[in-house]
Formats: sequence, C-alpha cells, structure tokens
Amino acid sequence: MKKTGKKLLAAIVVSLNLAALGSEVVYAEPSTQQPAVPPVLETSDTQSYSPLSDIIGWRYKSVDGHVYRRQYNYSKEKWIGEWEAC
Repeated sequence: MKKTGKKLLAAIVVSLNLAALGSEVVYAEPSTQQPAVPPVLETSDTQSYSPLSDIIGWRYKSVDGHVYRRQYNYSKEKWIGEWEAC
C-alpha cells in the first residue's frame, strides 16, 4: 500500500505542475506596451543648435623655463582671466 500511495502522490504532483504550466500558456495575453525606442521627431533644416554651456579649457605657455596657464573659452574664442604660474 505504501507503493501505491507514493505513486498516487507523484501522479498528483506531476499533474498539478502540468496544470500550472499549462495555465500560463493558455491564458497568456499579447503585450500592448509601447516600444522602448522613442519616435523620431522631424526637424527643419533652418534650425540650428548651440551647446547649453561654453567649452572652456586651459592654454599653457612657457617663458624662461616657467610654465603659465590661462583659461580660454573655445565657444566664444576669448580669453578668461590672466596668465598664472603653474
């Protein structure tokens, strides 16, 4: 009787697993989510874009073995501040 009880229990477990897996497939619904890629917006050729902030960097020079630096605004092509020793 122990063997038949184990077989019955195993059959019940297997059938429950198959039922659980089968219900997922049967009741699956198609996805209605939007695509992850945003739509491409049309732009006219007459529009121009500029950076939000200026591009600023250091310029260096050497005079008599001493190195100096000065900030330079590459966006406006203008110097910022004075030369300072490094």
